[in-house]
Amino acid sequence: MDAKSYAPFYRYTDKKGNPHVVWFEDVRSLAAKFQLVREMKWKGMGGWQMNFPFPQDESLLWLNFKPQ
Repeated sequence: MDAKSYAPFYRYTDKKGNPHVVWFEDVRSLAAKFQLVREMKWKGMGGWQMNFPFPQDESLLWLNFKPQ
């Protein structure tokens, strides 16, 4: 977890020796982003998902906002 961006990541090296960093979302990082939206009093936000199951996202969304 990166403390500044509050986003999880991991590093790996492929078979050719090339380093990679993969950033992703989890419940903690998504909750932090929702908190920022509320604190900044933004009127909206958007998001997308690349066919990866994340069952908590809809529950977390309804707990924080009133989606339309």
